[in-house]
Amino acid sequence: MNLFLSAQFNYIDQFLEHIKVLMDVDTVQLEAGPICITSQILMLGDIVISRYSSNKALFERYCFPPGYTLFGFSRAADYARGICCGIEVPPDCLGIFHPNQEYCFSSPAEFDLVEVKVADSLLEKYGVSKNSNWIQSKRVEQAGFPLSERGIRFRDLLFNLFDDQQLLKKNQQEEVWTHFFREWLFEEFIVNLLQCLETEETGFRLRRKVRYELFRDAVSLIDSNLRKSLSTRVVAEKLGCTSRGLQYAFQEHTRTTPTQFILNRKLHAARNELLSKGTVGKNVSNIALRYNIHHFGRFSMYYTNLFSESPSETMKQLGRP
Repeated sequence: MNLFLSAQFNYIDQFLEHIKVLMDVDTVQLEAGPICITSQILMLGDIVISRYSSNKALFERYCFPPGYTLFGFSRAADYARGICCGIEVPPDCLGIFHPNQEYCFSSPAEFDLVEVKVADSLLEKYGVSKNSNWIQSKRVEQAGFPLSERGIRFRDLLFNLFDDQQLLKKNQQEEVWTHFFREWLFEEFIVNLLQCLETEETGFRLRRKVRYELFRDAVSLIDSNLRKSLSTRVVAEKLGCTSRGLQYAFQEHTRTTPTQFILNRKLHAARNELLSKGTVGKNVSNIALRYNIHHFGRFSMYYTNLFSESPSETMKQLGRP
């Protein structure tokens, strides 16, 4: 099967609906203002190539379904500013993401990423799973591999692939050509993957493991208590750390404060309720109260700043395409 999907999203919930067939993902918009997320997906049977970019910083937690492994290619230093599971993504690197494992990723504004999703049956066919570095890559700090010069050229080809409209059109219209293109693409991918797995320079550099674990536990605590009164001090006390330590952890992993993260998380949860058909006709203020936001004017202001539409406008647009 050959299918090319290209879309632009100005609402984060539409983007999540779009990619939920590929992964289980939860995303938080960290920066206020109009969002523009672009998604391009080229499906070549059991190989899927995707390119994503966003004009706003995002924090994501995701898990891939069984049967496929994801490979992420980072670009030059200007683009390698993301933080994956407490690890700063280095430039010119291949990262391996295994199914049934939860990952978190903070991406800055203007982040641009290409991913290749490959069926595990294909990887088994080439004996990839028997490589010792492959086994080690199931630990996130051992899942990063520097790209060779050939690997960098292949990565650049993947990025350029989505800018070549003639090539994309040819892939959709000429079945025989698409078959050979897919075979060549996969063979080149395997060559580069095996080359990466043979290198002795494996692994990402954990920034500060203790600080990341604190951040991870704080996010879980916040998500479990969104309907309660939360503050930096309250979260810090529950985790047995100082408020300043918690602030450092959030600044390092999301480039925002715990207070702002909590507010954005609550606003995302409120938005999900506003978009639920079961909430149509209900008072917006009731939803604000549900998330312990008692100042309705501020709730509307915060919401509008983050999503570029008022809560009432969200409810009115349930039927939008």
